[in-house]
Amino acid sequence: MPLFPCLENLELYYCSFKPLEETTRIAAAEATVVASASSSTRAASSFAPLSKLKSMEIGRMEEPLPEECMQNLISLNRLWIYECRGPLLQGMRHLTALKQLEICSSELFDLSNYGNGMECKGLRSLNSLWLFQLLKLKSLPEGIQHVTSLEKLTIDYCPCLTALLEWIFSLPSLKILEILQCPKLQSLPVEISRLTSLHTLKIRYCPILSQWCKKEIGHDWRHISHITNLDLEPGNSDGEPNEQQKKFDL
Repeated sequence: MPLFPCLENLELYYCSFKPLEETTRIAAAEATVVASASSSTRAASSFAPLSKLKSMEIGRMEEPLPEECMQNLISLNRLWIYECRGPLLQGMRHLTALKQLEICSSELFDLSNYGNGMECKGLRSLNSLWLFQLLKLKSLPEGIQHVTSLEKLTIDYCPCLTALLEWIFSLPSLKILEILQCPKLQSLPVEISRLTSLHTLKIRYCPILSQWCKKEIGHDWRHISHITNLDLEPGNSDGEPNEQQKKFDL
């Protein structure tokens, strides 16, 4: 495929990353030749495919985005991953300009790479993370605690999620926390009271958690009473996505 040095938006669905990987390797070889001839890093960088890319959507892919391709995404601001399999977060540490990450609709999505934080530490610009319909997610990957720039975290329709871990206080920039349609989530960690930047907490369609956070009488109320904007709505408890979310599809 062409180098597309000026491309800013890219959507990939039902395809293979191999053409992109081959293009990246060819570009790297050409860059090496140019660098040797001109001793100019600037000239060599013009061969980097997708280096101007700002928004990327990946849907229904069964292989990870090659790490050598990730290294070129130096301008990427938004990454949307839909219904994919495998360790697609491999090489995420290279996305230092990424501001918005959305991971949606996957039963087999592998978040294990987030465990040791190696991939997350490079996400120093990330300010918004949306996790939607991750049906096997039981707890948030510990690597997220290293994304200290995170300002908004949305967890939506993760029916097996049972806990938010105490390391959540490691997100000093977190301003908005939204927990939607997580019927098995029972309580909030005490450490949430240490999030001094948190000004908005939205809990909807989480019947058990909503009861624990009930004003004045809920067990967790004392941990969230300092938050300026509270939106607590028990909603249904049938474990199915609400009507609005059912419309979400390709």
